[in-house]
Amino acid sequence: MFLFQNLYLRQLIAIIPAGLIAICCGIQLAYGIFNTTLSQSGWMFDYSLAAIAMVPIAFHIASIFGSFLGCFLYYKTDIFWIHFTSSIFMIIGSILFAIPSNFFYIILTSRILTGFSFGITFNTALIYISEISSPSNRARNLCIFNFNLVLGMFLQTCLQRFQLIAGTISLGLAIASLPIAYYKMPPSYVFLILNSRDSHDSFLYFQNNKMNSSYEDFKVSIMTETTKKLNLKSTQNIRSLGMVLMAAIGYFAVFNAFHNHLRLVFMKSYLMEFTEMSAMGCQLIGSFMIILVIEELHKKWIFSSSAFMGAIILSGFGSILILINFYYFIPAIFFLTFEFFIGFGLNAICHILKAELFTLREKPFFVALSCMIQELLQIAALIVVYSYGLSLGSNPLYWPFLFAPTVFVTGIFIMLYLKDTRMLSLMEVNKLYEK
Repeated sequence: MFLFQNLYLRQLIAIIPAGLIAICCGIQLAYGIFNTTLSQSGWMFDYSLAAIAMVPIAFHIASIFGSFLGCFLYYKTDIFWIHFTSSIFMIIGSILFAIPSNFFYIILTSRILTGFSFGITFNTALIYISEISSPSNRARNLCIFNFNLVLGMFLQTCLQRFQLIAGTISLGLAIASLPIAYYKMPPSYVFLILNSRDSHDSFLYFQNNKMNSSYEDFKVSIMTETTKKLNLKSTQNIRSLGMVLMAAIGYFAVFNAFHNHLRLVFMKSYLMEFTEMSAMGCQLIGSFMIILVIEELHKKWIFSSSAFMGAIILSGFGSILILINFYYFIPAIFFLTFEFFIGFGLNAICHILKAELFTLREKPFFVALSCMIQELLQIAALIVVYSYGLSLGSNPLYWPFLFAPTVFVTGIFIMLYLKDTRMLSLMEVNKLYEK
């Protein structure tokens, strides 16, 4: 079993701190539009709809700034100090989040701090995990990290009426991550090479010299990268950015269709909380299943099959809306099945592509850039949903048919252009996409 290999255990232990913060990020990420709309907080009656919308939107705006800061510091600062900075923001934000308060600005400040932490941790962790993982385990480690994020989102849906408990869990995990990071989260050997520090021991610790190329060959290839000029307009990176964004569009198309818009259907019925919890539980199961099969199956087939199933489910859901025109008791099987495919293929593969495809020196910038575009898409989706927030009966029936072809096209694109990177080092992945 891969879990009991010493080499793999060292890699897993190194990503535990980022995984704990990912759970915190999931808790904070899931506290958004539906919590603020369904809550009975007194401050909601004192502010405009635009001010209320800033509660979930502030998280995504802050995450953009956090991602650029974290990625800017990644090859300049030890990973522990980046993690430490992120943890401090998460700790303060979690304290404010856990405090029962009707004061709007406390809630808003909490969202900004935790969003900033999310931006720092999530994007730098993707790069760090891709660098320390051996080729046979890289995709699986990234899926485990994604699983932690979904686990946090699931916890929030279970505890959405118990904000104090959710905030306390977030606070405890953020604090617990610090000593683990200090002792068990060493810098990656790529970082050490780029900063002209001894990297041999780190290479042996994480890779055990079992890569396709020897340590010396790997070091030479990294040093060669340092002699090149920073090229943000390279064809390879632009193509890779396009592929990442196509995967993100596929994910966000279904996110907008289900997580945001179509769940408004349940906001007037007692099914709302049960549907939220069940849906996130199915996404959690999907996120776990991909951990088991990611190294055996081609990533393009995982993503494309999930996208095609999503298009079919969206079309079926839209057809039932038109034929029945009865919203409250539409079979939840549409939600549950689709959430499984979000967790199994769409969400996880999108994060893996970010970590693998971009060239070495330019990777932090392009990871942050892709994060910014994704967050702007998410903000746009939240604004659209809030435009329907005051009149919950407004549910355009054509929306599922708008999103279905979108996710189908992204599945076709990924199927045609994504290459097999299993068992390849990051340098070999770069050479594969240079062609």
